[in-house]
Amino acid sequence: MQHAANILQAIAVFEQSTQLGIAELMELLNYKAAGGQDSLAIALYRFLPFAYCQEILPEVSYPNFYLRADKSQFLLASNPLFGEIKQVTQAKFLHGLAEAQIMALLQHSPQFQEINAALHEGEKLEGIKVTALSF
Repeated sequence: MQHAANILQAIAVFEQSTQLGIAELMELLNYKAAGGQDSLAIALYRFLPFAYCQEILPEVSYPNFYLRADKSQFLLASNPLFGEIKQVTQAKFLHGLAEAQIMALLQHSPQFQEINAALHEGEKLEGIKVTALSF
């Protein structure tokens, strides 16, 4: 896996930075996990919480694509970084994670927020369809 170290470092940044705002968190991700590569830091910030959400709430219907700013669609399955993130995420969940570790990432997931709102409105998990990632 080409980005395993970046992914694991990004997870650690999320877990250790629960009180930071988005700008500060992105700065840390860029510096500590992405080696100064802005595009990698952004992808880690978007993909990791999404993957955690998929792992913890598999009953929900998730899109199989993400959107770029110009509204072009890209299949998640064709993105090598997302594939690696899914592998690392699945392994971490298999070994067990504390609720605080999971929530450190989920708090940055717009899809998790959508799911919570739908549940508060009385929806059942199986009937929830979330919007696509965009960045």
